[in-house]
Amino acid sequence: MPCLIERFRKSKVIQLDESGWVALAKRYVPDLVAKSADTGCAACCPVRVVLLLESPHTDEVCSGYPLAGESGSDVAEKLVEWGLLPRASEGDRDPIGRIIRCGNSHVQWLGLMNVSNLPLQKVAYNLCNISPCLKLLLCRFGKIRTGVKSDFLPHRRNPITQRVQEVIIDDLADRIRQLLRRCTSSPMFVPCGRVAQAFFRKASQRIEENIFELSNIPEPGFIPHPSRRQWIRQRRPCVLECLALKLRTHLRSN
Repeated sequence: MPCLIERFRKSKVIQLDESGWVALAKRYVPDLVAKSADTGCAACCPVRVVLLLESPHTDEVCSGYPLAGESGSDVAEKLVEWGLLPRASEGDRDPIGRIIRCGNSHVQWLGLMNVSNLPLQKVAYNLCNISPCLKLLLCRFGKIRTGVKSDFLPHRRNPITQRVQEVIIDDLADRIRQLLRRCTSSPMFVPCGRVAQAFFRKASQRIEENIFELSNIPEPGFIPHPSRRQWIRQRRPCVLECLALKLRTHLRSN
């Protein structure tokens, strides 16, 4: 079983039958981080920037990697526009997840992570018959996702919601810690959206290593999630312009 699912099993925060655990495992989407082009070694990570998203959706569950759908295509389009990724061909709309997954050497600097490797939205499970316990877990996922305000996590009275939240934060902190130990230089983390920002800051407090987070972002103070075409139909162009500038500066350093 994948790590996050094992954490839920060991925490006993929720009791599922075997079919419930299998249903979760089938929808687990791992992080996407390139190996070193020189050695092919997974232990030597060339990633300089990490986009931190919320959780997988239906496209990601079907493909098995982050940013596999329209959101991923929008991210790729902006990277081309910013001069950080060459366009493969005119009209090409390959999502950035697929580009990284295929080993494109021009984008080895970019890694993709989700706050939760399991979907937090019930629609991504597409289950006709859900057991009461699995339904409860998916309900808690939804409460956590929609309850985030600004850059902090809500203090829940419901103990199950609180424990589910803690399992996700611990898992995220552990994955960030492992990535930092593999990277050949300190990556810059870019949380995308309120959920990613809130969970990233909570996870950062549990990590001993120094973490480089994108900072000094214009109002509203965070990079939007690329879903719902927010990177294309941008309400505040200065926010993404800030991101483009900081990416170029960071990639030119070292």
